Amino acid sequence: MLVIWVRFLLTVDPFAGYRTLPTGMNDSVGLRIQDVDFRQYHGGRLSTYGHADRIDIGRDRQRLDAFGIDRGFALTEQAEFQFEASHAARNSADQQIRSRTGARLWNRDFDIRVPNFRMNFEENNLRVQGQFGGRVLDGQLTAYDFSYNLKTGDYSASKPSWEGNLLLGQSPEKESTKKTKWRIKSNGIVSHEGDVDHWPDAEATDGEILVKADMVERNVNTDVVTASAALYAPGFSAVVSPAVSVMVNIPVEPPDTSAIP
Repeated sequence: MLVIWVRFLLTVDPFAGYRTLPTGMNDSVGLRIQDVDFRQYHGGRLSTYGHADRIDIGRDRQRLDAFGIDRGFALTEQAEFQFEASHAARNSADQQIRSRTGARLWNRDFDIRVPNFRMNFEENNLRVQGQFGGRVLDGQLTAYDFSYNLKTGDYSASKPSWEGNLLLGQSPEKESTKKTKWRIKSNGIVSHEGDVDHWPDAEATDGEILVKADMVERNVNTDVVTASAALYAPGFSAVVSPAVSVMVNIPVEPPDTSAIP
C-alpha cells in the first residue's frame, strides 16, 4: 500500500484515462510524481520508505516505479537495509522490490555495490545476480550471486575472494600481536551460517604462508580459523600438516554505517 492520499486521488479522478499523457509517459502509467518522499506497507507494517526524484504509479495500482532513489529503506520485522538506486520497482502482488540497475546496499553486515537486486518480503531474502563487491562483515569481499537472509543474517556467494586484517597466533596457547593482511578465496560457494563462514575448495594466504584446503572455516565471533585436509604449497615457509587450526585474537564489531551519506 502506498500513502493513502495517492490511492484516493487515483480513485476519484474520472478523467484520468482521457488526459493527454505528459512527454515520455507511456499509457501504463496512471500517476507521475516528482521529488517525492514515499512510504509503502506490507501486512499493516511499514516495509519501504525513502526519497525519489520521480515515482510512476501504474494504472492497475499494483506497480510502483521509483527513479533516482537516494534514501531508500527496506524493513522486515527482524532487520533492515538501506539502498540507493537509479531505478527500483515494487509490485504489491508479489511483495518484491526489483532493481535491474546498479545500486548500493548496506546495513551493519554489509556495504556492497551491486549490478541489480531483488528483495522478497515474504521470504526475508535479498538476492543479487552477477558480480558484486564491498564490505561484508569485517572484510572486503568480491564474489558473484549474493543471497542474504534478513531474518538470520546468513548469506552465500559464489567464487568469492575475501581480504581482511587478522591477528594470528601459532596456537590458542601462544598468541601473536602482529597484524597481517590475509586473503581467502574459493572456487565454490561460500556460506555464512550462524557465526561460521564455510569456504570449500579454498586457499588462504598472508603472503608468507599459503594454505590450500578442502574446507576453510572461520568463526567470526571467536575468530578461530580451521583448514581441514590442508596442504601447504611448495615455496612457502610452513610445516606440512593434514590439518591446521589457528586462533585469531581480535574481536570484530562491524562499523555503524547508519550515517554513511
